[in-house]
Amino acid sequence: MATGNHSSLPAIVQSGDYSDFTLTCEAQSFKLHRVIVCPKSPVITRALEGNFEVGSLSTLSRTTVSSSEGQEATSKVIRVEQFDLATVTRMIIFLYTGDYEFEPPCKDSKTSPDQSKDSSPTASKTEDDTGIELLGHLRMNSIADYYDIESLVKCANSKILPLLDTSQTALLPQLLQEVSTSTSDKAVQSMIASSVASRIEDIVELPGLSMTNSSSSILIEILMICGRRVRDLEARLQDTESLLETKRIERYRLARSLRGCLSVVNNTSGCGRCGTKFKCHLEWFTREDDELFVVWCNRCRKMEHIVDYRPGNLERDP
Repeated sequence: MATGNHSSLPAIVQSGDYSDFTLTCEAQSFKLHRVIVCPKSPVITRALEGNFEVGSLSTLSRTTVSSSEGQEATSKVIRVEQFDLATVTRMIIFLYTGDYEFEPPCKDSKTSPDQSKDSSPTASKTEDDTGIELLGHLRMNSIADYYDIESLVKCANSKILPLLDTSQTALLPQLLQEVSTSTSDKAVQSMIASSVASRIEDIVELPGLSMTNSSSSILIEILMICGRRVRDLEARLQDTESLLETKRIERYRLARSLRGCLSVVNNTSGCGRCGTKFKCHLEWFTREDDELFVVWCNRCRKMEHIVDYRPGNLERDP
């Protein structure tokens, strides 16, 4: 059975019943079941059959170990040295349940029970918590990529994507470094590259960016995304300028029409049909670069209203 405190592990893993191989990490042993694990991981299957391919995380290349040399095949023990215990535990939970939860390291191990009761379970995550969780999910993507667990890759990526929108910009160089060296999964690399590109104007000012050892493929993707973003902004700018020009033409035509109406009103003293006398006249008026109408009383010459003729703004100021 699994040693250590792994209460979140499935009961069958904790008991070790019916186990037919062992996975070890950091002196912890997990009694697992090939019928559950092997259908999800071709790499573990090959390891147990003596044709194990060991991935080098620094180069993401793989070297074949023969059956006679593969201790995994003869002893049915797989030793995990490339990943930490927490990541391995979450992988095992996923293999048996189809999901995993990220539980960050306890920050309040010395907190009294009374204090822990006062903590709100619905309290929002701090920025540090978001960063820790993001790195944790990236490592889940990495171990899934290493052991070729496709469903775990998708699960980890689904948890990464919403966190990227709320992550600190200062964290992105670290995420870029992590994703460049720990996984060959193109989907998560694209997600990180897109997030970096969307905040590139802020990221280029960060001192940590110059120390990032990113792969050329990710950097090329970031440049391509930035290029598409620039083209999109240029297209939107062109559309906006075109719209503004259309509005200018509309305003000119409306002003010309209103000037014509103004001339007719001011040159007509009354209604030619019923004989009613007009008791006001209009004047063109400019105020703070806006062209307005002023309504005057014909008798006392008192200004009654200022009318703004602009489209959507035909209001009267007393």
